[in-house]
Amino acid sequence: MEAMAAMEAQQAQNSGAQETREKRSDVVRRSVDLVNRIIRGELFPPRTGIILNTCHDIEPAYSDHFKKVSGRKCWNLGPLSLFADRNNVGKENNSSTEEKHSCLSWLDTQKPNSVLYVCFGSMAHFSDAQLTQMALAFEASGHPFVWVVRRKEKSEENQKESWLPEGYEERMLRDNRGLIIMGWAPQVQILDHQAVGGFLSHSSWNSLIEGFTAGLPLISWPLFAEHFYNSKLLTQVLKIGVEIGPGVWNYGIEIKSPLVGNDEFTKAITFLMGGSPEAVEMRRRAEEIGIKAKRATEEGGCSYCDLTALIDDLKACAVDARI
Repeated sequence: MEAMAAMEAQQAQNSGAQETREKRSDVVRRSVDLVNRIIRGELFPPRTGIILNTCHDIEPAYSDHFKKVSGRKCWNLGPLSLFADRNNVGKENNSSTEEKHSCLSWLDTQKPNSVLYVCFGSMAHFSDAQLTQMALAFEASGHPFVWVVRRKEKSEENQKESWLPEGYEERMLRDNRGLIIMGWAPQVQILDHQAVGGFLSHSSWNSLIEGFTAGLPLISWPLFAEHFYNSKLLTQVLKIGVEIGPGVWNYGIEIKSPLVGNDEFTKAITFLMGGSPEAVEMRRRAEEIGIKAKRATEEGGCSYCDLTALIDDLKACAVDARI
């Protein structure tokens, strides 16, 4: 009887694993199908166009290719963050709020290009073991850092961040080495601060375009969605970053890919923030991308012209509708 029960349990486990694999394969198939339908323009009525948060000068080959295969008008209006606050573009530590965030004051105490900014967006949830490896790496690298950590809500009885090495926050505070932000952070203002010299990101498009605008080299750990395509643009096309991680696509916001050890993080940080000829050249290319991104939204720039064209097209549509 025990052998029979064990066999039935194993069969149930195998069946469950097979069902999980089938569900994951289905998610991948539907995601690929959706992307292909968007590229072919099947989801849009014939007269519609597509607005993109990018600029032609950053990725001209892809912009031209997408416009050709989609068969639609495309307006590249990025970086949108620059259009959103044009009065403060180029001003250090600009903020839409009167009160300056405490992390910006902390950055004022750091040397130019010395700080690594770390943020994996608002969705990804890492295991305690993975967060511990990151913490160890940031300390071992010897470089100052600002680290934005998104955590699940904790009960009142469990407020302590048990994944932090013992005495970690005290050492970072004592040596003025690191700042951990639990929750929201003014990312655009942080990236634009003169003290920040690198960005460790999951390569979501919004994060990348903000990093491009700031003219920063990046460390990319792609996690899910379109991150892996974005990472290839960053590391293989623009050549302004390095990629880490196991190269595993996660099927949700709970990051269950294999653990990335502190040694891998430390090696990438040491390279990116160091002064080797390769790192210096990477930083130079990143700064050039930043200049292109800012010029794109200025009068006569590629995104500025696309915005003007969009307005003209909307006016023409309004006239047609009245006739």
